[in-house]
Amino acid sequence: MSRLVSLIVPVYNAEGYLSRCLESLLNQTYPLIEIICVNDGSMDRSLEIIREYKRQDNRIQLIDKRNTGVSDSRNQALKKITGHYVMFVDSDDWLSPNTVEVLIEEAIDSNSDLVMCGYVREFSNRSKEKVFNLPDRVVYEEEEVGHLQRRLFGPINSELGSPETLDALGTVWAKLYKAEIIQQQNLQFTDLNVIGSNEDGLFNIQAFEYFKKVVFINQPLYHYWKENANSITSRHNPHLMTQWKTLFSKMEHHIKLNNKDEAYVEALRNRKCLSLLGLGLNESFDGDKARFSKKVSRWKEILHDEEIAAAYEEFLPEAFPPHWRMFYLCNKRKLVLPSFLIILGIDFLRKRL
Repeated sequence: MSRLVSLIVPVYNAEGYLSRCLESLLNQTYPLIEIICVNDGSMDRSLEIIREYKRQDNRIQLIDKRNTGVSDSRNQALKKITGHYVMFVDSDDWLSPNTVEVLIEEAIDSNSDLVMCGYVREFSNRSKEKVFNLPDRVVYEEEEVGHLQRRLFGPINSELGSPETLDALGTVWAKLYKAEIIQQQNLQFTDLNVIGSNEDGLFNIQAFEYFKKVVFINQPLYHYWKENANSITSRHNPHLMTQWKTLFSKMEHHIKLNNKDEAYVEALRNRKCLSLLGLGLNESFDGDKARFSKKVSRWKEILHDEEIAAAYEEFLPEAFPPHWRMFYLCNKRKLVLPSFLIILGIDFLRKRL
């Protein structure tokens, strides 16, 4: 095999774990790699660390820029890649030593457009493998690829019972992409200031439009660090509702532009309903010092939002396990206080897990 793999690593204030990430990339059993580190205006020693490693190994490239966010960092790196395939690695994560070798071997042997693998959630004192109830190797072609793309819009039918199983599909990490598809279609990430979150999922929605063959390797090769206190999801975002509406609008545009069927419409409608969990947790964050009455008032506005309310008209909470069914029934019936109290309970438990 003589195919170059480009590894893109966006870096922002990552001095505490960046060396661990870069060591895992430089020690891959497959040596034909280029590592494009994008320093996104870090204010710690991240830039110095990258430069130290760059002096030791010429496979590392550096893009140093002002802080414009992770989406722009990835977009800048995509302009510089020379590899046949590309992977995205977050700076607080790392790869098992044979990750690139396993994925590139599969990509070449099966002529796949995308190869995905399993992952391990890493904590400071433990590791927890994400278990997928699938064979060791799963091949998706033609209509099956379309089904995967539809799942990126949201869950339908029995999928509603375990929506968390869709998470791994939406990320860009733990995946090896055929670079020419990204380059020929000029695929790019959308700024988080525009859509709030799910920049990975929106990118994958666009990419899956051009994939003909996708393979999943059921091995936990990617290591996802779960204890980054600087995560954007750990603080209140007063613009999240507006941003997510923009995200939904972009997804709706894709459905109409590509003449997708009713399953896509239903999936997105369900996503809007499920989004209330994230919106509620956003309102409950300790970083927002608003009084309880003000938080409840904002929550009432969200539940009565015209777009959210319309989505809930056809939403079936009965598909959920009992502990989630109550929450979504409260939302559907616009029971503001009971719904928000459930949110606070979820937030309390989340912080202690």
